[in-house]
Amino acid sequence: MDRTYRYELRPAERARDLSRMVEIERACFPEDLAYLRGELYRFLRAKNAQTVLAVDRESGRTAGFVIVSWRSGCRVGYVQTLDVDPSEQGNGLGRLLLETAERIMAERGLERSILQVYLRNNAALVLYLKSGYTIRRVRSRYYKNAYRGARDAIEMVRALEPLPPTRLTVPEPAPTPLAPAVLIERPAPAAAVAAAEGVAGAPITLPPGLDTPLPPAPAVHVAGTGAPAP
Repeated sequence: MDRTYRYELRPAERARDLSRMVEIERACFPEDLAYLRGELYRFLRAKNAQTVLAVDRESGRTAGFVIVSWRSGCRVGYVQTLDVDPSEQGNGLGRLLLETAERIMAERGLERSILQVYLRNNAALVLYLKSGYTIRRVRSRYYKNAYRGARDAIEMVRALEPLPPTRLTVPEPAPTPLAPAVLIERPAPAAAVAAAEGVAGAPITLPPGLDTPLPPAPAVHVAGTGAPAP
C-alpha cells in the first residue's frame, strides 16, 4: 500500500496524543536515551516547534511522529526526533516523516535542515544519507548517555528549497458560526384581515345550507337533581 495513503498526517494534540508519543519514544530508544514525558510535553507547548503524527488509516493507531523546531531570526530548522513504532518500521514511514519535517521547515522559509544522530545508529544514518543529507561534523560526547558504547553524534545537514504554505503550517480557519434565524412576519391578505376584524365591505359568505339559524340546544339535566343544567 502507498505509504502516503496508508498514513494520515496531522498535528499532535497535548491531551490526546502525549501518552502514545511517550509509548513510541520508549519503544524506539533505551530508557536512559528516550525523551522524558515532560520534555515531549514542552515540545508540544513550544511556539517554535511543531509535532506531526502519522496515524494508520485502517487501525486509527498512531504509528510514528516527528518533532521540528526553529529559532527566531534563524534560517535553520532542526529535526529534534523522528520516531517510528517498531511494528511499523521498514515500510517507508520514516522517510515519509522526514519529508514532512523538511516540508514544514521549507514552508516556514527555513533554508537548511539539521539533525543529530548517534554515531552507531546505522539504520538512521542510512535513511538520512539516502535522503540527501551530508555529514557536517562529528560532535564528541554530545549525548549524556551512551548508545552501543558511544556518546558521539553525527551532525547532518540538507539544503531546502522554499515552498508555499499548506495546511501543515497554516491552521485551518475556525468554522463560521451560523447566523441566528430571523422570523419574517408576512402580512395577511387584506380580505382575511378585514373579515377577522369585522370590517364592512368584506363580509363572510357561508356555503348554502349553513346560513340557516341553528335550533336551540335541548336542556341537559344533571343526574340526581331533576333540574336542567345552567
